[in-house]
Amino acid sequence: MFISWFLENDFIIFNILVSIVFFIYFAIAFSYTRDNILRLLFLFEILSLIFSFLFLIISLHYFDLYGQIVVLYILTIAAVEASIGLAMIYVYYKLWRTVKIASLKKIRG
Repeated sequence: MFISWFLENDFIIFNILVSIVFFIYFAIAFSYTRDNILRLLFLFEILSLIFSFLFLIISLHYFDLYGQIVVLYILTIAAVEASIGLAMIYVYYKLWRTVKIASLKKIRG
């Protein structure tokens, strides 16, 4: 029974496996890059794209339009978050000439 379900749903299984591989990449990269703010921002963008991809694949599998609308909202929020984050990193770099997390101790507020 499981094998017949797997053969009928190979499209969704393949895409979920691709998402799992990218999530493993995110986890490994996140554990190795804890000192650069820019890399962490890009890794969180990859994470939002992974979840958007999963929503999209599941909504396509079940012929559901609401999942695709959720993907549009997620991508819009990710774009806004990236633009604000990059602007803050730019201003921080102009002040301190580095984007290392260890240098955040200079900020008091």
